[in-house]
Amino acid sequence: MNDPSKDDPAVIQRAIERDAKMFEELGRSPDSSPPPPNYYREQRRPEYPSIGDQLDALHKARNGDTSELEAIDSVISDIKSKYPKQ
Repeated sequence: MNDPSKDDPAVIQRAIERDAKMFEELGRSPDSSPPPPNYYREQRRPEYPSIGDQLDALHKARNGDTSELEAIDSVISDIKSKYPKQ
């Protein structure tokens, strides 16, 4: 069965905008090739807490205060979920 809305310019424009938004969220253009292997690393790196902050949290955890380490671990888990390995 033919769907007459598929030829509607407004429907087509919305589909184009939806697809463009999806590619923008992925950090790619519609005509780009697939991301290289391990691309998730490039996406994750700028969002991770700094090494200094992680080491400071580890030091505090070894001395009894685990609150910062737990917060950093939560942030890292969220980033890993946001940018999963492909």
